[in-house]
Amino acid sequence: SGTAVGTVYNYFPAKEDLTVAVVEHYFARAFYEEFCHLGTTEDFAAYCERLCTRVHEVIATFRTRWLADANAIPAAEKAAARLREHEMLDHVRVGLESVFARDPRIARDQLPPEVNAASVAQFVLDVLVGSLRDQRSDCTVLIHLLRNGLYAHPAAP
Repeated sequence: SGTAVGTVYNYFPAKEDLTVAVVEHYFARAFYEEFCHLGTTEDFAAYCERLCTRVHEVIATFRTRWLADANAIPAAEKAAARLREHEMLDHVRVGLESVFARDPRIARDQLPPEVNAASVAQFVLDVLVGSLRDQRSDCTVLIHLLRNGLYAHPAAP
């Protein structure tokens, strides 16, 4: 790019800082506009369905374009990236809690006391991360459970 290595180190103290910043930028661009502005009027289940679909698309691209040489990434860079990953996942969890809390359609009076915004957001995040780890891109079961477990359904005749 025509930039001297020394100039890069004025902005990033170490190579792992640069690597983490580039990865963060990639994920921020992939999610910020769609998911970090919580002005959405869609219900929690629809938001989760859209989030699951987008996460799987972004991770698939990330795996093919960025992680092709993952074995060559030094341990220090991997450790720094994992720390930032935990911070990003916490940000996602807080966003899920917010969307849950603002969904007026959720039948809160029919849920057990331990089923609340925090527990459901953590459950969704755990399932999503597990599906990524196992490279399963289908969130059909999760979305079905959310739709049938959180929303009131008319009584059968």
